[in-house]
Formats: sequence, structure tokens, C-alpha cells
Amino acid sequence: MTIDTTALVAGLQLVGCPNADAILEAVTQPPKLDLSIESASTLKLYLDDKDRALITSTAAIDRRCWAVLGGLHYELVGVKKVGSGISVTFEDAIPAALRRRTSPLAVPPGTVSRHGWFTRLAHEARVPHAVDNITELGKVDTVLERSSSGVITNSWDVLGDSAQAAITPWRRFSDGTQLVAGSDEWLTTLYKTPIAVNENSDGVQHIDFDLDAATPASKATIHVDTETVTYAAGQPIILEDCGPADGLWIVSSFKAAVTTNRGHATLTRGPHVLDEPTLRPGTIPNSRDSDSGDTDYLPGQTATDLGGVVDGAARARLVAFALRQVGKPYQWGATGPGGFDCSGLIAAAAAAAGKPVERPAAAQWIACEAAGATIPVAQALQIRGALLFRIVAGGPNHVAISLGNDLTVDARGPGYGVDVFTNAALQGWTGAALWV
Repeated sequence: MTIDTTALVAGLQLVGCPNADAILEAVTQPPKLDLSIESASTLKLYLDDKDRALITSTAAIDRRCWAVLGGLHYELVGVKKVGSGISVTFEDAIPAALRRRTSPLAVPPGTVSRHGWFTRLAHEARVPHAVDNITELGKVDTVLERSSSGVITNSWDVLGDSAQAAITPWRRFSDGTQLVAGSDEWLTTLYKTPIAVNENSDGVQHIDFDLDAATPASKATIHVDTETVTYAAGQPIILEDCGPADGLWIVSSFKAAVTTNRGHATLTRGPHVLDEPTLRPGTIPNSRDSDSGDTDYLPGQTATDLGGVVDGAARARLVAFALRQVGKPYQWGATGPGGFDCSGLIAAAAAAAGKPVERPAAAQWIACEAAGATIPVAQALQIRGALLFRIVAGGPNHVAISLGNDLTVDARGPGYGVDVFTNAALQGWTGAALWV
């Protein structure tokens, strides 16, 4: 859905308000439109009431009435006075209708699907609706209720809570023409074709983004000339030529001053996922022959090798080779000479010792078991040249060489590279072996 912004000013109407002309004449700055999927969309009018004509006329700003703008309906929900200025807030009529439904209602667990619950409340409020019919079709296993235990709630807020409770979180919003509820994946089917946007697109002034792997959602902003382009809340957008921000986004809000040509769309998507920083040149590693490494980079993890006695020439070559690689970078899928992942370092060290072993770490553990070379972890922590494994369902797996003295040498991850590490006994090893 797009909005014809060229007709917004001429099309602004107040319905059900006996003093509509007086209100419109008192407008002192461009009305502000905020279309959102995070909350109910709003339209705000800013009025000058120096002579107190509006504030003393109850019918002017204290009676349920509606604004119609760009074909969308908004219901009066708020009035705020500061000095001689009054701001009047109109809310999207669809959330407003759902908010009025507050009668007690309870549906037992296992009775209705999420789709059925949303559809039921939409029918009750007689609002048009489009509800996800591909995600979480099973019965909801918790009580679905409204205004229970003496606490009054309403359908709009109840549906918002239910959307967030989904295993795959849904969005609940009005696009101005209907209640929309469903997952981001489903939204792309509702709107059919996402709009491709870059900074050279017509009407786009510039695109900003904020990608932070430590936050639950990423954000981007498209600044536009509203005479050329606007975006509807919930519209899928594909950003192009924006580097790490490329890909699919959802419009979470669109804000514009009605009588100007400036506006901006705020986009949202899931948390930013960082790629592995370094790959083996010329290859595309996969889980069959690579280990992804530790994604952390914590202080106080590295140490200096204290040396020690090694039992046998082959094991001495294994340890010596690994220690010579200290300082080289971690490279996912690499077996040297410029960098290594954890199993790549073990494979190269084992080859230098005269007894090659396949990779990744899981395959190396299987090879040790097949050779009858496994030993207790506690014993391996005391043996210079023993292999220590952490093999977990779903990964990531890891393998290191024990140096005794609570130390290991390993290719731990992108932050650490190949180094000597302390606190070996605290690394959660699941197995150990003497390969050579």
C-alpha cells in the first residue's frame, strides 16, 4: 500500500466534529503522520488557542470524532495543552475499534490456533483483517484471555501480547485498511513483491543504518521526498548497494509532515549476524571439513608455554609444529601455512609428526576412537601432546593440544588466532586421546 501524498492537505477532513472549521483554521504547523507497525499509527494536529476558544468549547476537542486523510481513517484519542498550544492526536481507526472491545473472554489451552484467535477478535470488532495462515497453525497451548482476574484489557493489546508469545514472533499492526498479523516471512507473501531500494532510487535522499550484533533487532532509515515516494508500514523492502545492510527489511514506521515533502521510513529486521572474518583463500569452507571457532574474545586467556617433557619423538614433533604456528591468524577452513582453524592445526601438526588425521574435529575424534587411542580428560590435561576434544551436538566443535600445566596450544577463533591458552581444565572437554 502506498499513500498519494499530493492529495493529503486538500483531503484532510474532520468527521463528527461540529467545530471542524475552527480546528482546521487553528492549525499552526504541518500535521504529522506516523504510520507504524510497532504501535497504532497516528495523525497529530497542532493548534493555536491564544483566545481560548477551543479549550472552552467542549464539543471542539472533547467529543469522539474522526480525521480522514489520504483515504485512511483516524479516531480522536488524545488532547494535550501546553501554554496556548494544543496538540490533538488521532489514532488509526482499526486499533481504536479493537481497543473498545474489553468484555471478559477466555479460551482454554489447545482450543484454537493463533490464526483462529486473531480472526475471532477481528470479527468481533468488525474490522477487515489479514492473518498469517502459514506459521504456527497448531493449537495454542496456553489460555488466551481478555479482561480476566479483575484486570481490564482490550483486544488490541491482547493481540499484541499474543503476537510476541509466538515461537516465531508475529507482528500485529494496522496498515490503515486492515488489521495485519503474522511473521515477517508471511508478510513477504502478503505484499507479494518487496520493493528494491538504493540511494540512487527515485525520491530517496539517503539511507542510514545501525547494525549491532549485540542488539535484538537491526534498524535502517530511508529519507525520502514524499512527493515522489512513500512506504506503508509493514511493506517489505530490499536494500541494495548498502554493504552489510543489503537484503530484506520490513518498514516499521513511516513519518512525514503532511504539508512538506520530507519524510523517513524506519526499517527493521533481526539481529545483525557477522560473517567469519577470515576464510581460507580460494575456498568456501563447510561444516564437513571445517570448524567455526570460538566467537568470543575474552581477556586473560593467553599464556606463555612453560615447556616440559614429551614422551616420544613423534609427539615432540606434533607439539613443536603447533608451537611454531603461534601468532598466525585463525582462518576458517585453513590448514596452513598462513593460518589455521582448530582441526586444520591438528591435521597439519599430525602430518608433521608422521601420522596424518582427517578433519574436522568430529572426524578426528572418531579416528582416535577407532584407533583405541582415547584416554580420560583429566589424564590428558597432564600429558604434553595429548589431544583434547569438545564435541557437542550441533557444534561448534573444538580440538586442542595439551601442553600440561593447565595450558593448551590451539587455533581457538577469529579473535585469538593460534596461541597458547591457560585455564585448560575449564574448557568443557568431552574427550581426549593420544594420537601419536
